[in-house]
Amino acid sequence: MKNYIYLDGKKIELSEETAKNLANEVNKEIELFPELKDKNKYWYILSSGEIDDDYWSNSYGESCISNFGNAFNTREEAQKEADRILMHRKLAAYAKIKNGAWEPDWSNDFQSKYCISYDNEDNEFNIDMGLCHQIINQVYFKEREHAQDAIEYFGDELKALL
Repeated sequence: MKNYIYLDGKKIELSEETAKNLANEVNKEIELFPELKDKNKYWYILSSGEIDDDYWSNSYGESCISNFGNAFNTREEAQKEADRILMHRKLAAYAKIKNGAWEPDWSNDFQSKYCISYDNEDNEFNIDMGLCHQIINQVYFKEREHAQDAIEYFGDELKALL
């Protein structure tokens, strides 16, 4: 297979080695989890939520799994991520039920928005209130009581989000 690049409007043929080196350099810039390429065994989360393992063969499918962030060095890392994803989905679903049609309006500095945080010093969940500062990947509640209800409903399961 011949490889070409265009430079200043001119078509230039690349040797197989040059094309491979160039592709490796480009992939270094966007590769999210390159450490997995040096390992034989890796773990990933199936659509059922179960953890499976395989041996790295540098296939296209494995690159997709890795680039999506679904390849792990240990079963424990994969399980922790699966638990985190599931708990986040449960909490978001719970908030949707409690909040109804309400959505946080981040342009409204007077609208209170409540979320759950964890105090590592006191080893307890707390409720934080925000007006305009949105925390990345956080679930928000319309009412303080709804956040408190979630803490009571899920209890220590929420620690999967930490």
